[in-house]
Amino acid sequence: MKAWEVVAVAHNGELVCPACYTELEQAVVDGMEHGEVSCIFASDELKPDEVCSRCGEPLMNNITVIKARLEYLRGEIIAERISYGELAELQDLAKYIDPDDTLLLEWAGVPEFSNSKVPDGAI
Repeated sequence: MKAWEVVAVAHNGELVCPACYTELEQAVVDGMEHGEVSCIFASDELKPDEVCSRCGEPLMNNITVIKARLEYLRGEIIAERISYGELAELQDLAKYIDPDDTLLLEWAGVPEFSNSKVPDGAI
């Protein structure tokens, strides 16, 4: 298990974001412990309204979660198995994509140039 793939944990009935991990929860994410803590991976679809039980922040507002999800979606694109639902999610996350990441930007439907920034001679 790679830590970047884990976007949250479930522990004692709580859904916990990376910012709120206890030492035990972090140890589970790092692969050093096992027990009553379950990892939530980037490949697991989170509901848009899911919040951290401790801080109350929506999990999809956490940049660590968003970046992990973008990397998961990149893998699905490369493997040629991205679903329509995942494409819609990618479009929703477009504002978080690095401006130099042409693969994700193209699949998210972001125009290459705005009308005012088209270079001379470009069609």
